[in-house]
Amino acid sequence: MAESRLGAFVLQHRYRIRAGEFDQYIELIAQVRDWYVGWGLGQFEVWRDADDPCRITEVQGYDSWSHYMRLNKRALPPKIKEIYHDLEQILEDGFGGVETSTWDPAELPEFEG
Repeated sequence: MAESRLGAFVLQHRYRIRAGEFDQYIELIAQVRDWYVGWGLGQFEVWRDADDPCRITEVQGYDSWSHYMRLNKRALPPKIKEIYHDLEQILEDGFGGVETSTWDPAELPEFEG
């Protein structure tokens, strides 16, 4: 299997935040990141579209599919539930507007050249 600095299994969420809400969004999503990383998530990155600053891509890297399943079976603490509630309010279309994709790394052959 191909190796990636993100992990062997990657989850991507794409969504839009309401205009003027970026500072609050960053504060909230940083707390979500810290919680997941504290529980063993390998990577957590947030990307902001350079041409459309309200468009966000969130990337979570796991060691494996089973690692993802183990972490996401854990009950959310009340504080994180509160944060997710606040996040939903600043996302355009709430969580219903989130597009989620899963990714496995593709192995590229090496060529001598």
